[in-house]
Amino acid sequence: MRALLAKLYREPAKLAHVLSENASARFNLPIAEDQESKRKDTLVALRRGWIDVWPPRESGRDAIESELAQGRVSGQMIADMEIGLTPRGGAAWERIAMPAWKFFFAEADPSIIKSRVWIAFEAIDRDWLLNVDQTFRRFGFFIENDRRLVRQRKWRPLYWKRPTTGYSLRIDTGSNEYDEMGKKFLRGLTFANEDLDRAVSLFSTMWDAHWVVTLRGKRAKT
Repeated sequence: MRALLAKLYREPAKLAHVLSENASARFNLPIAEDQESKRKDTLVALRRGWIDVWPPRESGRDAIESELAQGRVSGQMIADMEIGLTPRGGAAWERIAMPAWKFFFAEADPSIIKSRVWIAFEAIDRDWLLNVDQTFRRFGFFIENDRRLVRQRKWRPLYWKRPTTGYSLRIDTGSNEYDEMGKKFLRGLTFANEDLDRAVSLFSTMWDAHWVVTLRGKRAKT
């Protein structure tokens, strides 16, 4: 069951990918699974209400449960359906993973304000977000650029997490939306600034680091 939760806690995934022969490699998991255990775990989680079709719809859920109960997943439509954690499934994952929500940090969608491209980052803890931004400044990222810190209500750090209060830090990149660099920023940091992208990737892994280390320390357990 750990492997199934590990595949879905960050974002939903196609049922076919979850059950595929190379699922562990696809989701970068150090866990070897056989097809039968993957199918059974998915069926059990579905019946417990830990996972559901995403976005939730009863007809899709019933179709997947019927197929899994019969030991198969036939038909491209069912295989292509996405499944994801429910709030109950997310709570089950939290009990096992013990994430450090204080350190949750993620890149958010960029925006355009008066033809300028603004990048954005989100966090649950305001002070942590400001500390990360200060680290960016020390390493020379957007030292003098305008910034806006916005409090967000009814915000979801992850798709299954119940709404909470969070914070968004928006930074003016100084690039016009029609410039080559501006277009890159609109596609994401991976395309615009590799060094900043690596820094963001590092900070974004801290909140669930305990879970990842534990998962890799239990290589054979599911």
